Parts: sequence; C-alpha cells; structure tokens
Amino acid sequence: MVLLRSAWALLLATAQSPYEGVVVPLLEEECLVATKDPGTLAAWRGPTLASLEARAHLAGSFGLESRAAALGHWLTSLLQLFDTHLDAAFRCPALAAQHLQSTAEWSLSLDHPRRARILIQLGNAFKFQALKEFASLYHEIKDAFGTPTDASLEAMPNAPPKRFLPRLHIQYQIMLGQLHDALRVQPKPWLRGAAFGRVEIHSICSYKPDPTSKTTLESPLPDLSVPNHQAYAQRHGYRYVVHTENALPDREAHYSKMYVVYQRMTGQRAHWAFNANRPEDPPPDWIFFIDCDAFFTDFATSVSDLINTYAQGSGPGSDIAHFLVAEDPGGINTGVFLIRNSPWSLRFLERVASSTFTVAWDQSMFFWHMVRGAMEMGLEDFSYPTEVRLVHQAHFNAFVPPASVDWMAHEWQPGNFVRHFAGCPWQEQPCLQMMA
Repeated sequence: MVLLRSAWALLLATAQSPYEGVVVPLLEEECLVATKDPGTLAAWRGPTLASLEARAHLAGSFGLESRAAALGHWLTSLLQLFDTHLDAAFRCPALAAQHLQSTAEWSLSLDHPRRARILIQLGNAFKFQALKEFASLYHEIKDAFGTPTDASLEAMPNAPPKRFLPRLHIQYQIMLGQLHDALRVQPKPWLRGAAFGRVEIHSICSYKPDPTSKTTLESPLPDLSVPNHQAYAQRHGYRYVVHTENALPDREAHYSKMYVVYQRMTGQRAHWAFNANRPEDPPPDWIFFIDCDAFFTDFATSVSDLINTYAQGSGPGSDIAHFLVAEDPGGINTGVFLIRNSPWSLRFLERVASSTFTVAWDQSMFFWHMVRGAMEMGLEDFSYPTEVRLVHQAHFNAFVPPASVDWMAHEWQPGNFVRHFAGCPWQEQPCLQMMA
C-alpha cells in the first residue's frame, strides 16, 4: 500500500495536472448540478482529475504495479469524496456509479475480482439513487402534463431522457450477476453442536405511516410474524424481544435496529416500548436480529448451528467471527443478521449508527463499513475483515418473488432457514397470502 502511494506521489510531484481546464466542461456534461454549486464542484474536482490522470498513466506506463498505483490514486480520490462529501456524491449519483463501474473494470484487469465486486455493489447503490431521481422527475411530469409519450418528451425544453441510462443499467446487471455467480459463498454442510453462548432474538415491529415503506398503523405483520418468532425462540430456549416502538421515533424502523442491538449488548435499559418472553438477563453473547417481515421456516436449526457452521475460524488459532449476514448480488440484506457481543461489534455498530450512507436504508450503512477497505488499493485483492462472515441466503435470509427475481437473488425453498419478504409489501395481496 505504502509503495503504491509513494510511486504515485512521485509521478504527480512534478507539475500541476494538465487536465485542470477540462474539469468544469466535463462536469457540465456529466452532472450539471455540480457546476451550479461551488461545494459540489470542489468535491468532484478531485475524482474527475484522478480519473483522467489514472487513464493517462495507464496509456503511458506499463506493468502491474504501475496500473495498480494509478487505480489506487483514483480510488483514494473517491474515498475522500465519500468520507468527506458524501452529500456531493449523491448530488451526482449517476456520475458516481460510472466512476465505480470504471474502477471495478480496472480491478478485474488487475485480477482483483473481489475488489471489483465490492466496487460494482457500491456503485449499484448510487445507480439506485439515480433511478429514484429519474422516477421522481417522470412522476412530476406526469402530474403536471399527464402520462408523457416519446413525442411529448422530445417537444419539451430540457426534457429528461426517455429511458434511465440503459447502457449503464445493463452493464451493472451483467457485472453484478456474473461476479455473484463466480464469487458467492456456497451453502456449507450444517455443523450441529452444543449451545454456543447465550443467544437472544430481537425484532422491531413498529409501524406508522411513511411514504418510503408504505406502512400503516393497521399492519397485520405483528400478528403474523411475532408468534412465529416466539415459537422458534421457545423451541430453542432463547429470550425473544419484540420492540413495539422505535429507538429513533422520528425515523423508519430499520434505522433503529443498530441502536436496539447496541443498547442490549451494553446492558442499557430501553426507553421505548417492548415485550419479552422472559425477564431481562445480563447482556447476551449473541443477538440474532430478524425483521418483522421475516419468518423462521426451519425450526430444527438453531442459532448455535449457524455459529458452528459459519462463524468458526478457518484454521488453528483463528478467531470466531463477530458479524454474520447473508449476501446477495447487490451486496447484503440486514433484515436478518447475527452479531457477537464484543468490543469490535460495539465499535462497528457505533460507526454504522453514525453513517449517512442511507441510499439503501440500513443495508448500505452496514455495507459501507464492511467494505470501505476495498477503496484502499494494494497489490493483493480485497478481503472482508476477518470479523465478518457472509452466509448463503438459503441458510440465513432467503427472498420471495418479486425480489428474488428482480434482484437475481436466491429464492426461498422448503428447508431454508428464514423466509424474508423483502421487497414484497404486505399491502399487496399475493405477498400477504404467502405470509399467511
């Protein structure tokens, strides 16, 4: 890492970048809003220059270390943008997605497929934000002028495009799908064993009207999932806690899960309403968190089986994992996760709770702090922190249609551990019928 940075510093030490004069014209084409706001323009200046300098170096200097140093320069600039001006990055989400796609392809050229996969998954979050903005603009036009046609769009001054960045979208779909097929974790044979520390199960079943998750006070989910959670906990002797109010009352429920877990692990008394199947003990060794729209479907498998199968170290002297979560092509889904009560986990939860990387709700907040190291270039490919373990969805967090299809993810099958209705709102009759 130090050698790569030193090599690039020597390359840039001679003169001002020759590309300074093209930054504003490029951003006028790629993200006009960046040129209208001085702060956004200043934030995007570095990544724009770095991308051009890296490409110039690629064309003029050869060899693995030289290419890696150039990519490291580009990634360092993007990391600074995300760490210090994430709001500016999200003002130009399509541009951020393009940068991350390019650096992912570059990583593949260096035989760093795991780094490439992380970069394209991060870029997918920005692409998602760009898609939301495109859809919002489309609905604004629809509300003002009726359903637009191709002809009416063409007649409008400053009209939006007819379709959302079709080339970028299909390129992302290809890379996400292919890299997932090549690198995804495989289901392991279950290692059944004795109880592995004290386990608690926690869920948040708190619903209030909000435009994002389309929930209402009349949600039937607590009547459907809570008895399922209680029955599973009783089967294995676990304490089960369902939180009926949010830890953060002014935000949606998924932003409270890290606070709920942190509070319990540190032995603090909750200041929001909850129900438990037995009195509070000292803080547990592990907390299994499960969303209110997820159901246990394999009662024979215990949380200790999960720990024995996926959390154990891979070699003599290797430590047990601290955080387990299921992967999918787009990254992770934190509707279900297992976390160990440890100093590492508490620090991790503190970083997640303070994150502003909320484009994919709590998923992106957790994911960023799992994969931030992929932005720090080295000659070796990226690996997740040793404290983190990915679990196959069949053993942790299997989806149902339409999410399983739309997100190219594993679809629940009989015998899978948890069936999660992510992306399948209970307000839609087919989803409610599957839940019931």
